[in-house]
Amino acid sequence: MNILNIIPNLTINFGGLVTTMVNLNNIWLTVGHEVHILTIKKAGKILSVNGQLMATSPSFPARFSNSNEAAQWLAQNYSKFDLVFIHGIWTAISMRSALFLRRKQRPYVVIPHGSLDPFDLQKKSLLKSFLGPLIIRKCLAGSSAVLCSAQKEADCLVTYGAKCRKIVLSWAVLPVHPQIN
Repeated sequence: MNILNIIPNLTINFGGLVTTMVNLNNIWLTVGHEVHILTIKKAGKILSVNGQLMATSPSFPARFSNSNEAAQWLAQNYSKFDLVFIHGIWTAISMRSALFLRRKQRPYVVIPHGSLDPFDLQKKSLLKSFLGPLIIRKCLAGSSAVLCSAQKEADCLVTYGAKCRKIVLSWAVLPVHPQIN
């Protein structure tokens, strides 16, 4: 299977979202899938990833993780992928990708990484209250599924008003082997 991960950035300060994607990539590669990553170049320490990386330049408004180059790359390459995972939902690259794939009727899975939790929705609440009903619910509804790491996250989707298929699956974590000196 040919898998594409779309993630706003790969810097360490982006947190658990990047770590989760890196772990999933490693597992998919281990079982024989081909993995690609589409991201936006950001300043900061970038986590090392396995798979084919396409790091694009940011576009205005870069603050919201927008990239016209990423959108163009996706438009030229989306048909090569069997499945697309969109990590996070409140960024321009995530919204644009989901709406594009929905229009093209290509399968994609959204992994919200807690971004639809009521606590998280309070951050930039005015913008989110506008974009949520207008764009985000469409992105979620057009997905093949929304992958949640816990039942609480799936419950937040119901509270948020998203009409989508929800799958609860704990994150796969690769074992850490202590280095012996």
